[in-house]
Amino acid sequence: MDNHEETASRLFLSVEQSRNVDRFAIETLGMNSLVLMENAGRGAAAVIYQHVCSARSKEPHADPQVTLLIGPGNNGGDGWVIARHLEAWGIKTACFLFGSEDRLSPDNQANYQVLSRSGFAATKIHAMPPIIATDLLRHHLTNSSIIVDTLLGTGSSGSPREPMGEAIRLANQTNAFRVAIDLPSGLDADSGIPAEPTFRADCTLTMVTQKIGFKNPLARECLGEVKSIPIGIPASQLRSLLDL
Repeated sequence: MDNHEETASRLFLSVEQSRNVDRFAIETLGMNSLVLMENAGRGAAAVIYQHVCSARSKEPHADPQVTLLIGPGNNGGDGWVIARHLEAWGIKTACFLFGSEDRLSPDNQANYQVLSRSGFAATKIHAMPPIIATDLLRHHLTNSSIIVDTLLGTGSSGSPREPMGEAIRLANQTNAFRVAIDLPSGLDADSGIPAEPTFRADCTLTMVTQKIGFKNPLARECLGEVKSIPIGIPASQLRSLLDL
């Protein structure tokens, strides 16, 4: 069976292998990094949209709100793409940016600008006094149906810095359905050891395939259901690259 789902089900990649997959897609296949981010974000948005539709079918009069916690790296860039597609599909979203605008990664910045030029305003946590930011986050997260974590990606290690740490703690205290993009922030992708705090997801939408740290029993407490999101690399090419 030559498809992504079958291939991804057998793979657990290290951080370095994940980087090699991205490098292969860009340098060998000639795919633009923004296309990869678009594919990743749209794929994740489609899964989140399905969850919203399921919630609406159970409570027809409910108006689910999705809150996205967005970091400055490429993981955060996925968040802007997710928000844009959810808004286009009629889903109310609220985005909280952690980090200054001038320090976003290039692809994050590009997708942030697309959303901004569309008239969508994100809340910039770094520009607020900590006590106001915490109160605002607590209010939004408590009233959210779904919380999406795009704070930190596979390259991060150690405990999330503030105010990200506080946002994660607040999110974990809610009854919202929690979704991690690529991996829960605070979880080490290679070792699978959760830092304090680590986002506790009900569902993890991981890009291309699972990370090797997901095998650690400690990681499973933070992952929830894991689904692999393809980013446009043919399964045959992926298997060839990884010598499968």
